[in-house]
Amino acid sequence: MYGVPADLDLSFLVGQQLSNILIGEFMVMFCFSREGSINAYGGWEAVDPEGVVFDRSMENGERGEYRVHRLLGQDVVGFHIDAPRSFELELSRGYRLRVIDDQEHYESFQIDPLGLVV
Repeated sequence: MYGVPADLDLSFLVGQQLSNILIGEFMVMFCFSREGSINAYGGWEAVDPEGVVFDRSMENGERGEYRVHRLLGQDVVGFHIDAPRSFELELSRGYRLRVIDDQEHYESFQIDPLGLVV
């Protein structure tokens, strides 16, 4: 667990649209319209406007389906840092994407402000 820094600045994402979500065996990549991506290797949650978690990270064998696509096409309107545990992106239709640092020995996420990290 590396932790989420209290001074994490995600302002470069404000105004950008969540345009792609790439699903891999060990991560989910959230890609934004102009530049920037977040690779979630650990915990993440997709939260609806009522505060209900409608999709989250889990082992592939446990998953019946993904629902995270409901976040696509929404603009980032703000963010909240809950150091050292998580950060959250606020999206234009009241949805939120929460990324959680829950990996004890590995990086839980990687943020690339300039583009895709593969």
